[in-house]
Amino acid sequence: MSRDPAETNIIPRPRRMLRMISAIRRLFRPKVLALLLAIVAAAAGVGYAWVRHVGPTRVAVVNFRDFQFAEMLDSEDPGAWVKIDRIDLPDLARAGLSGYDVAFFFGRGLNLDEPQQAAVRRAIAGGTRVYVYGATNSASDLTDLAGDDLKSVSAYFENGGRRNLASLFRYARKALDGKSLWAPTPDEPEVIPSDVLFHVDGRFFATVAEYRRFYESSGKHRPDRPKVALLTSIFGPRNPNLGSMGALVEAMEKRGLNVYPIAGFLKRLDFVREIAPDLVVYVPHGRLAPGKADEAIAYLKERGVPLLCPLTVQEEYAAWVGSQKGMEGGMLSQNVVMPELDGGAEPFAVAALFPDERGLNVPGAIPERVQTFASRVERWLSLRSKPNAAKKLAVVYYKGPGQNAMAAAALEVAPSLLNLLKRLKAEGYDLGDLPESVEEFQARIQRQGPVLGAYAEGAFEAFLKEGDPEIIPAADYETWARAGILADAYKAVEEQYGPAPGKFLATERDGTTALALPRVRFGNVVLLPQLLPAMGDDSSKLIHGAKVAPPHPYLATYLWARYGFKADALVHFGTHGSLEFTPWKQNSLSGMDWPDALVGDLPHAYLYIINNIGEAVIAKRRSYATLVSHLTPPFAESDLYGPLKELQTAIGSWQSTTDEALKAELVATITRVVREQKIDRDLGLPESSTPLDEDQIEHVHDYLMTVGLEKITRGLYTLGVPYPEDRVIETARMMGVDGIAQARARLDVAQGAVKREQVDDKTFFETRYHTPALETLDALLSGRAKPDSFLDPADLARVASYDEDHRTIGDDQFFAEMLRMGEREGGKRNRADGEDKTDEARLRELLAAVAADPEELDFVRSLSAEAQYQRAASALDPETRRKARRIAAVVPAMRKALDMIERPQVAELVGLMKARPVRDRALALLEDPEMKPRIEIELAKAREAVVARLTSAESTSDLVAATSERPIAETLAAMDLAAARAFRARLNEYKAQAALTPALAAKSNAVADALADPEAPARLDAAVAAADRRIATLEEQEREHVSAVKTLRDALSTATRNRDALAASTAAELDAMVAVLDGRYVAPSSGGDAVANPDAVPTGRNLTSIDAEKAPSAEAWRVGKALAEETIRAKLSETGRYPKKVALSMWGGEFINTQGVDLAMVFHLLGVEPVRNARGEVHDVRLVPAAELKRPRVDVVVQTSGQLRDIAASRLALIDRAVKVAASADDPADFENQVREGAVAAEALMKERGLSPIEAKALATARVFGGVNGNYGTGIMGLVESGDRWENADEIADRYLNNMGAVYTGERWGDFRPGVFEGALQNTDTIVHSRSSNVSGVLSLDHVYEFMGGLNNAVRKATGAEPDAFFADVRNKHKPKMQAAREAVWVEARSTLLNPKYIRDLQAGGASSAAVFAETFRNTYAWNALKPDLVDDALWDELYAVYVEDREKLGIRESFATKNPYALQEMTAVMAETARKGLWDASPEQLRNVAVLHAELVRDHRPGCSGFVCDNAKLRETIRGAVGGPAGDAYIAAIDRVREGEAADGGARKVEGLALEKVESSAAGGRTAPSTKPEPAPNDASTASSDLNGFRIAAVALVAAAILAVLTLPGLLRRKH
Repeated sequence: MSRDPAETNIIPRPRRMLRMISAIRRLFRPKVLALLLAIVAAAAGVGYAWVRHVGPTRVAVVNFRDFQFAEMLDSEDPGAWVKIDRIDLPDLARAGLSGYDVAFFFGRGLNLDEPQQAAVRRAIAGGTRVYVYGATNSASDLTDLAGDDLKSVSAYFENGGRRNLASLFRYARKALDGKSLWAPTPDEPEVIPSDVLFHVDGRFFATVAEYRRFYESSGKHRPDRPKVALLTSIFGPRNPNLGSMGALVEAMEKRGLNVYPIAGFLKRLDFVREIAPDLVVYVPHGRLAPGKADEAIAYLKERGVPLLCPLTVQEEYAAWVGSQKGMEGGMLSQNVVMPELDGGAEPFAVAALFPDERGLNVPGAIPERVQTFASRVERWLSLRSKPNAAKKLAVVYYKGPGQNAMAAAALEVAPSLLNLLKRLKAEGYDLGDLPESVEEFQARIQRQGPVLGAYAEGAFEAFLKEGDPEIIPAADYETWARAGILADAYKAVEEQYGPAPGKFLATERDGTTALALPRVRFGNVVLLPQLLPAMGDDSSKLIHGAKVAPPHPYLATYLWARYGFKADALVHFGTHGSLEFTPWKQNSLSGMDWPDALVGDLPHAYLYIINNIGEAVIAKRRSYATLVSHLTPPFAESDLYGPLKELQTAIGSWQSTTDEALKAELVATITRVVREQKIDRDLGLPESSTPLDEDQIEHVHDYLMTVGLEKITRGLYTLGVPYPEDRVIETARMMGVDGIAQARARLDVAQGAVKREQVDDKTFFETRYHTPALETLDALLSGRAKPDSFLDPADLARVASYDEDHRTIGDDQFFAEMLRMGEREGGKRNRADGEDKTDEARLRELLAAVAADPEELDFVRSLSAEAQYQRAASALDPETRRKARRIAAVVPAMRKALDMIERPQVAELVGLMKARPVRDRALALLEDPEMKPRIEIELAKAREAVVARLTSAESTSDLVAATSERPIAETLAAMDLAAARAFRARLNEYKAQAALTPALAAKSNAVADALADPEAPARLDAAVAAADRRIATLEEQEREHVSAVKTLRDALSTATRNRDALAASTAAELDAMVAVLDGRYVAPSSGGDAVANPDAVPTGRNLTSIDAEKAPSAEAWRVGKALAEETIRAKLSETGRYPKKVALSMWGGEFINTQGVDLAMVFHLLGVEPVRNARGEVHDVRLVPAAELKRPRVDVVVQTSGQLRDIAASRLALIDRAVKVAASADDPADFENQVREGAVAAEALMKERGLSPIEAKALATARVFGGVNGNYGTGIMGLVESGDRWENADEIADRYLNNMGAVYTGERWGDFRPGVFEGALQNTDTIVHSRSSNVSGVLSLDHVYEFMGGLNNAVRKATGAEPDAFFADVRNKHKPKMQAAREAVWVEARSTLLNPKYIRDLQAGGASSAAVFAETFRNTYAWNALKPDLVDDALWDELYAVYVEDREKLGIRESFATKNPYALQEMTAVMAETARKGLWDASPEQLRNVAVLHAELVRDHRPGCSGFVCDNAKLRETIRGAVGGPAGDAYIAAIDRVREGEAADGGARKVEGLALEKVESSAAGGRTAPSTKPEPAPNDASTASSDLNGFRIAAVALVAAAILAVLTLPGLLRRKH
């Protein structure tokens, strides 16, 4: 029978099983089994050997930046088998460190959360060796290395450089991982001195002499050529930015300069002194000379050595170019702010981060910027050596269109500029045919250097004929543009305005197109007007920043100065021009940013008024200016005049008389004068025919006192003209009077001599404090008295004692001491450290003693962490402890640790624990049961001491007082601060030792009786709480007393210094301008007017900002809280309700002057408080519980100026966080959370405006808004002041909401979405603006109406209701207050515009003085348009009476005719426009008189052609109608001639130089970075690691070939070492 083939392979199941069993039996025969076991054992052995001796050492690096990681990869030793991986910090908790032998963390800024810490601890438990380098957070310092390992690894990291890093990884393999193969012996750490001179090839030199010998032998030294000291914080071999340092050195050496590169911190100044350089280049991080800041400034000043501070941008190049933000936070502070405090200038970016071949961003030079910076250095040095007669200067000035005078804040410009030119002529500069008289000089400016309005084509014709313009052929201009401006930037100009020369100021000469550039040339000095930086219908928007590129004529001003005129230096004259406000980046500019592109390589001097520090800082940082501060006008008290003075006299008589009949008569007189002078309108008193009541009269009297004591300026300041002696004295009195008067009042209140209510009474205050303070100053200034005669020695002793107990340390000293403590040491291993030679008995004895004190026990237990122990052990050295004590004054944790080390038994124990085995033994003994008896003995001793202490008479007396029924407040009231603190300490000890109650009761009947009462524990708690309150009150009283004494002492001691500083300032200003143009250093100073900040004088110095990271300062926090509470009280008093939302207009200058008072107001309104670190930096906010706040949280919205955004971006981020924290607060129902309500309202409106629900929710708490596209202004000023272009204020509000609607929050920084700002404004019922300047006011400064008025108008549009408006008035820093906006307007009007004293001072000035009136009238009109309830008919009626009718007989018309008729033209035009718009209900007679005066001024002096005069067709027709007849027609014809030129007279048009197109700037825009380096192929940097060398792989293959197939579980066999 045949079978299916398939069946032949089928074996019956039983047979198959038998065969399998047989095979298994054969396998387990002894010989076979032995062979298998041998193979497995061999595999296990090889696996163990692999792991123990052969396999790669896996190293994880965490939190290191790209350039650090790249340096590690580049440092690998091919002979050491180490595999380096970088783990991203966010992945740490998830991925862990399993499988890694070693992990290195970069500790600076490292803040590990709990899951991350847990992952690290698990790895340590599994054998991973962990080291945290440079930990700044002790909780994240999880270093587990000890002894030699810790010393060596620390030394490798601290000394740095590739050689040390290579040894580090060898050490990691050989010592930390314990591998023996491919584990070369590491070198000892190469100790690199912390202060050296170096060469970019890696060599370093300990002394200047060594470097000089090297430099001379290298052939690089050039005798008799300038020396440049190049300072960097990090020594060459360790410097990741070495490439850019090398590029800088090379670029300067190619220019024939001798370069001395210096690295380090502590010896910088010593090196610089020895080198005696001609210029210092400092690549900054912090102060120039830590611990010696004043010495450094003095040295640079004495030798006139300029300090230039180029930047390395810590951002990827393309991202940096495209970003608007620039540097912020700590980077801005350390790299820009700190060097400025040393007088540093020119934060010019020369390096950025670029991706390497691995995709890692590493520092690299930006070649063209390095060359430009080197050229800047060369030009500065050229100014030092070039003869003045050969120097060429380009001076840019600002003026309004047409016949308007040159303008600069509080400066009489024409004579000031002429005085500077005369000084330069005296210094040897070639000034050609410089006129002698101001009148001739001014006429030349008007003829040859005008600013032409876009509407004034006729004026352009005249300019071409008579103005002798600089004719620049378009081809020349284009050549310069392509040489000096990046191609992408210039392309934007051509796209915006067409090819050169464009249409504005364009003409034709000899058949070619050209630009006709206004300029006035005097020999080698050329004066250039600041032209409009963009073409549009809003000139003020253009001045303060437009996203559009500047037009060709604007560029031509600077390009011609550089390439055509070949200027050696650039000067901007007076506050301020527009260059610093052109787009784009906030700081650390690139070539795509217009200030950077246009300044080019020219050294830049900028004369700036001292009080405008916010805008000064922008000029300094964005146009690389060396600022030279100048004085404001002198100050005086306003004084009362005319009817106001008579009214004050009548009120004084009313207050003093007891004759009822006379009293009634005086009331009638007072009432009549108040209503005649419209003071009832000032104060908002109700209209009534009845006499004023007593409260109203007192209100009037307070108001008159405010007006009379208001500080006003005396005319304008003229550069080169010192204050007259009487005005020096007058201003010095104003600088000191508030400090003396307020300090004495505070001391009287503190001592109970007077009550606070009395001090708040203005009459009482003037009589008791203000007038005597002036008398004191007169005695000091005349030399009749010395400061000590007005001071109590006991008070001075009290101040000294307080300061000793509250020692502080400045940033500069703090940093220096930290450096001294961390001076680098080598890492030589000392095996003796690990030996255990400790006396066990003594160790136990000390442990028992320490264990008896809970604080000491906790401290010793904390030493289990190696890093914590090393810090404690270092304090055993007396010198280290001395250094640490200085820092510990501001670091509580360090102070506590030092206190512990100074306890003898703790110090001895820490010393014994030096060896790790001893330390481990000691910590184990603390938990050893055998130690318990000894510890109990020590505890018993301690308990006995406690019982004795708590049963003493002193302690039991306190206990009885605390637990009795007598009110504890009565007991505490009799205690001083020391007694109250002792009382609290004893009560707290009773609470802490509650377990000892039986023992205490057994020993003392008094204690037994006191504690037997069931209410005793509660009373004890209440007594401690009451003691806390009493201590807080006494501490505040002591602080207040000491502060008042210091204020009085300082005001008295600086009186004569202030006088002398004022007198010296004028000469110092001209000297400083000459110094800059000689390439010399200008010392730094803070800003602010002399009254607000006396330290700002003498002037002639380089203005600086504050460190924004520390804002709000402690004092600003106190002031801001008080002002916020005052705002709330005012709202409650007026409406009976808390404010729901307060909108704050925040400016950079106010922020700097007040150190963040408005920021403090924001925080306190929200119900949060600042959280500070050891250096005083505010890095976070803490929610104040509702129970502590005791009121609802008030919502806020912040309108930031561009200046604040630029200098304090991190503070805006804190506001953003504070709002989110407040909105999420879980407050009780009785405390309404209006922040949360505001978020709900905002979200709802945004949805209505079309935002998605997700986006609306994300932006619901956005509360910080500012200019779109990085603009600096609101962009509404031109529209507001062009009344024919708007009919309803809502049109202005729409423009404002659009232009100021960029949200500054998180990742959306600068984004604009319609509806978001409007949503944030919902519920706003109050607006606040801070004011700190005594120079400018609500009416006199246009930016106040622009920002605060614009905000008010936008709120009204958004909410449908008029908000209440207040000013946070911090002009008198000794008594800040909130002031209602209406009162602020009227106080300013009464003390200035309507005050004959103020008017006469300006009449004594020149054209710029007269222009002040015109500007103030414009601003008053604008306020009227934006907040109608602020300015009413009464004010316009008063202005009409003074300036049209000349009520005060001041010769108004004659004065203006002589000095500046165009100002009065504008003033009358403004009045007429106010009436035309219905903002002033002028009578027909008033309107006709205004119109006739205006027309006559135009007839007699030709049109000045400001916008009000020449660019408002509706207004012109109104004036013609009011004037009527031929005079009206003649008026129109005169205007038309200026506007239309020959065409107005029927002539043919020959030029088209002013044909403009309006440009609307978009709300968003971005840029592409120009390429300077080829882009590498993309790579994943986060997983980059080193590859194994081929020989290594081959060797491993040979060793493991036989057993790899069976080696399946090596990880189980692996042990860590």
